[in-house]
Amino acid sequence: MAFFKWKGINSIVNGSKDTLPVSKKVGKMVETKDEQGKTSDNYKEKQKAFDDFTSKTFKTSECEWGKAVDINLAGRSPWMEIAIAEAKVYGGKDEGTIDSRIKTYHKDGGGTDAGSGTAWCASFVCWCIEQKDLPSPHSAGSRMFLTSAKAEKCEAFFGAVAIFSDCNSTGTNIETSGHATFVFGKLPGTEIYACLGGNQSDKLKMSSYNCSGNVFVSWKEKNGTEHYKIFRGFYKPKGYVIKDLDKLNNNDNYSSADEASKKALNLDIKSDENGESSR
Repeated sequence: MAFFKWKGINSIVNGSKDTLPVSKKVGKMVETKDEQGKTSDNYKEKQKAFDDFTSKTFKTSECEWGKAVDINLAGRSPWMEIAIAEAKVYGGKDEGTIDSRIKTYHKDGGGTDAGSGTAWCASFVCWCIEQKDLPSPHSAGSRMFLTSAKAEKCEAFFGAVAIFSDCNSTGTNIETSGHATFVFGKLPGTEIYACLGGNQSDKLKMSSYNCSGNVFVSWKEKNGTEHYKIFRGFYKPKGYVIKDLDKLNNNDNYSSADEASKKALNLDIKSDENGESSR
């Protein structure tokens, strides 16, 4: 198992019926003979063995891995129904291709006439909340959650708005820019949450965020320049009462934001190893 993890084999084979990528990872190609004595190689023979025997024995065609699961939203934070519906339509698409939709988020949620060229994370969050006739800061600025009379600080729960500020590497210089995103789940044993939001790597997608309060590298430029963020708190619409159903439970645990995206939204979007800009 350690060998599989070291070689990254699990991530290659899940959901795949092609044995070639694995064969290349574990050994060199060697010429051999097939059952009829014809020239073949060990890669081809491994594929044949999988097709004829292994796949049937382990019923790989019936595997549920990678299939979207129905998220039970009944009674949970009502605005998440909107956010998830938007993600299923527009999720993973480059912001330039959904500019008209982003203009709607900005106009109706952020109160500004702007498009994808303007950071839209907060506008998306406010728009989703307001679709359920609940109060929001109605602003394109994520920092407004910190002071708005229409939002209040709270504990983490499914649908909570996580707010971050851009900062320097020590967290001593807090900037006015930042990020707003919805809590979707948690990576167990950590203070890292899988969050669904807009303007994450210029997309509407699921991403992981460190909510420990420690400064973290948000993203890194190609030249190595690092950009930092710090968690400021969880927020909810003013007056919204957090129900037991809203609280995070074991079903909200994921190994990564990518897994949450795949299982809950059926979106196979890989996170960038250099982090994700939110402008």
